[in-house]
Amino acid sequence: MQQVSQPPHSEALWRMLTQQANAAYAQQHTLSAHAKYTEAMTNAEEMLQIFQETGVPLSAPLAFVISCHNLADCLETQKQTDQAAHFLRYACTKLTHLAQRPELPLQARLACVEQLRPAVNVLSEQENMFKLPELPYALDALAPYMSAETLEYHHGKHHKAYVDKLNELTASGAFDGLDLEEIIRKSAQDPSQKVLFNQAGQHWNHSFFWLSMKAKGGGAIPGALEKQLIADFGSLDAFKAEFKAACVSQFGSGWGWLVHDGEKLTITKTANADTPLAHGHTALLTCDVWEHAYYIDYRNMRPKYVEAFLSDLVDWERVAALYEQASSR
Repeated sequence: MQQVSQPPHSEALWRMLTQQANAAYAQQHTLSAHAKYTEAMTNAEEMLQIFQETGVPLSAPLAFVISCHNLADCLETQKQTDQAAHFLRYACTKLTHLAQRPELPLQARLACVEQLRPAVNVLSEQENMFKLPELPYALDALAPYMSAETLEYHHGKHHKAYVDKLNELTASGAFDGLDLEEIIRKSAQDPSQKVLFNQAGQHWNHSFFWLSMKAKGGGAIPGALEKQLIADFGSLDAFKAEFKAACVSQFGSGWGWLVHDGEKLTITKTANADTPLAHGHTALLTCDVWEHAYYIDYRNMRPKYVEAFLSDLVDWERVAALYEQASSR
């Protein structure tokens, strides 16, 4: 949280509220902190309204920016990324508007410009960062085949750790500003970027994996995909047996995949963070066979986990849509 400098007498209430919020935030009382930061924001907006009309106090833009940043930080802690970005954009929009008002004294307009720079920098950094995607279902939606506890740890801790490290590694340098797929393709060709490739690959693979499943999944496979699976594997049972074998036989950590190789459907497996994207294949379906994907629910019984994945978790409609896109290229 940003620290508040000693303000003039008229800012006493804003200062008191912000200090109370900072204290609550430091003790991890996030909801209490959010309430106090909201009160401080209301007070800062009132100060800014007076500033807009009179050009004083000159510290009003600073109080306003600090309040926006504090609320954004608090919301980030609550995983409300979009709402956090809203307050950063709000700070930028409001200060830009005030800085362009010719009726304001020059010193007041310069005060807005001075606070606008850091607000723009923070917003730019945040919007360029990779973010942990929201799950497309509730934590308990896949039970009993995948528990809420598994998803809480797998998505909220393991996947988040890859995203955090990826942002750290791409904060500057040759990969800064590249999209995820560009990073994967470039780093896959450079042995010196193995650590970066691992974080990027795992972020992409996990994001794809969450979308491969749905509540009440499994069931019938849509017609065009079903026909192609039979054509390429002999039967649906043969396809499922081969997919399961790939997942189960992957030594150590990795992934089982159904991909389109440009001509036909094929099954492959990748170790650790490797991904079909790095090999020119189009992914249609994946099953995560790292132990953290299934150990809470299935212990060491990976075959049972893969069976449940195929019969009760796969979103075959999505797989079919991806197949249609890949086959029409």
